[in-house]
Formats: sequence, C-alpha cells, structure tokens
Amino acid sequence: MVAVLGGATAMASGAWALLVQRDITTDKHIAGVPLARAAIGAFAVGLILCVGGLLVTRRQRTAEASYEDDYDDDEGEYVWPTIVVRRHGRPRQRPTARIVTVPPSTWPVPSPCHPSMAGMDATATAMAAPTGDDSWLPDNVQRLPFRS
Repeated sequence: MVAVLGGATAMASGAWALLVQRDITTDKHIAGVPLARAAIGAFAVGLILCVGGLLVTRRQRTAEASYEDDYDDDEGEYVWPTIVVRRHGRPRQRPTARIVTVPPSTWPVPSPCHPSMAGMDATATAMAAPTGDDSWLPDNVQRLPFRS
C-alpha cells in the first residue's frame, strides 16, 4: 500500500514539475510558494515511500518463505490421520422380518372380541383364559421359547 501510494505521488508531482520546466504549463503559486518547487519535494518523498515500501514487502516475503521452509523441515510436525472406508461386496440388506424373544406373559391375553367392543355388558361375561397353544397369535407371528 505504501509503495503504491508513494509511486502515485512521485508520478503526479514529477509530471507537474516536468510540465512547468518545459513551459507547457504555467506555474501556480500557493501562499507565495511556487507549486513546482513543492512538487519536487513531493517527488522525493514519493520516491522514498515507493522504494521503502518495496523493500519492506520483499523482506517480509523472504521472512515468510524462510519460516515455511523451517516448518516443512520439522520432524515432529502434525500428521493428519488417514481414514479408510472399505465396502466389501454389495451393501447389506435390512432383514424384512425380525425374531424377537419375549418372556411368557403372566397376564391373561385379551381377546380380540372384547365385550365392550361387541356391544355386550362387560360384567356379564368373563374373558376366557388363554390356552397353552399359540392359536390366538396372528399367522405371521411365532412365539419362540424364552431363554433366561
């Protein structure tokens, strides 16, 4: 930024001083001081800023490059872990049916024809206790023995 600003100042003030020296433009006076003389001073200051800015930028870039070279040479630098994901064969399909083992119930099994659903009085009939077979289970359900 400083080099660009110094270069622009040097160009503008040098151009004004050159135009006045070749009698292309008449010199202006501000507060009794000729503008061409101030332009020569601004040219010198702009040239110093431009050269100084370029030198500082070069020194900074050299320092950054040497820092990166020192960092690359470190033996103990951090190494990112490698994660390997392998897919063996075709993807597994979710089973459509699952086998679930449940303990035998201690409660009586409710009947699908509950008296309140059938329009009968609930106190008039008692529910029958389930038999030992699995006839009350739907066709697609199988009771497996319970392991304790």
